[in-house]
Amino acid sequence: WLAGGLIREACELVARYGPSCEPLRGVLYRQPIEAIQRNPHLGFPGTEEDLQRLESSINGALHAYARQQASWFRRDQQIHWVATPEEAMGFVRGWISPAA
Repeated sequence: WLAGGLIREACELVARYGPSCEPLRGVLYRQPIEAIQRNPHLGFPGTEEDLQRLESSINGALHAYARQQASWFRRDQQIHWVATPEEAMGFVRGWISPAA
């Protein structure tokens, strides 16, 4: 997924929009674009070690982003967390046909 898809896509997007395009600064594209910019002489996609390092970096960034979002959602008092699909369905039924 990395060498065959994400890196190729990142290269194409950078060529089309430039590396400072805001959507390309997001959590998924940031690491491949920075790796491409740091090592332009390596070509596409780089060595196996480069790919492993990049994959580790992407996984770490995604994990950190997920933790950050979970923390943000936990602080939001408007979000009601449910433990089971049945509990969720009870809330949905209440929203669809609230008691008068």
